[in-house]
Amino acid sequence: MMGIIIRSFLLLICLGAAAHAASPALFGKVVNVAGRHALSVRARPGCHSRKLGTFPNGAHVYIDQCRRIGRSRWCRIHPDPLVDYGGTAGWVNAKSIQESNYGYVRIKGRENGCYVSLKCRGEDCLVVTRLSGEETVTGLHTEWIARSRLIGANKFSAMKYGDTGYCVSLHYVNDYLGKQRLRSMCEIDRDPAFDAAVRMVNALYDKNLSAIISLIHPAKGIRLSEMAGFGTDDDRLFTRQLFKTYWKNSQQIDWGHTYGRGDIIRKDLWHYVDTLSLSPGSINKVAKLDKRLRGFPAKGFDALTGYSFCHTDPHSSAQYDWQGIIIVLAPYKGQWYVAGMLRERWTI
Repeated sequence: MMGIIIRSFLLLICLGAAAHAASPALFGKVVNVAGRHALSVRARPGCHSRKLGTFPNGAHVYIDQCRRIGRSRWCRIHPDPLVDYGGTAGWVNAKSIQESNYGYVRIKGRENGCYVSLKCRGEDCLVVTRLSGEETVTGLHTEWIARSRLIGANKFSAMKYGDTGYCVSLHYVNDYLGKQRLRSMCEIDRDPAFDAAVRMVNALYDKNLSAIISLIHPAKGIRLSEMAGFGTDDDRLFTRQLFKTYWKNSQQIDWGHTYGRGDIIRKDLWHYVDTLSLSPGSINKVAKLDKRLRGFPAKGFDALTGYSFCHTDPHSSAQYDWQGIIIVLAPYKGQWYVAGMLRERWTI
């Protein structure tokens, strides 16, 4: 009899005597599963419920609802159909789910439209329903929509029925928000040189030739290097006109030799710029360069300054898992222009 009472008491602790619904996030990622173990999916919320399957660390899932069961929080999830993790829909302990509200969604009662959820507050979520602009995004049209009307989706399931291809709006939303974040940094820094550097980062990513040329130093041109620093025989100097000429053809340019095998580096200007391009939305580290400016030759300039824009992988423990752009600037007639650029990366 005592054993039955004890088992019943333990079951009450596990399942909870007063479960209640909680407003869930839209998306989840399986984390903190030790070693080679996997996250168990249960038929009902509770550690003694029948096991339906498992999800590995890193698996992306969609969250349907969550409940507080005793001292634990449980969420009903279903797998992302784009990736076969071998899992199935069911209940998981929320302590192993990294929750997010950023991604593609469908809206109940409305035709699909590649909608993007940005964040949730209380029972509502801020959703991008339309983008402004043609070649580049100039604004986001958003609505606060009840979380209960939203269903997590992917780039295929968020498409309008009958359309072909897949959604790309999340890509443009990322870039727009990244540019806005960089602009806000300009306002905080109140540095016109930094503002010019940010505009060049955006122009490079957009492959906007007219914007790039307008930022090149009118008198000194722009010095480009494939090396880890300036000041070698492999630097290439372009006036605005020369840059425009090389951009419009596929003429190969010698940029020096690789550090390891010593192979000749040969590419046209467009592909060189492509290696510099970094999504504004991915930049998570900006630093002002020291006075050495990676060896940039200062002769003929009244003043010089420079910035490093980098993307570092926050999920990697590798010391050199990053990439970026070095931009050197100089003043001319009261305005700052770009006098040099190179790719920021680790090399041997």
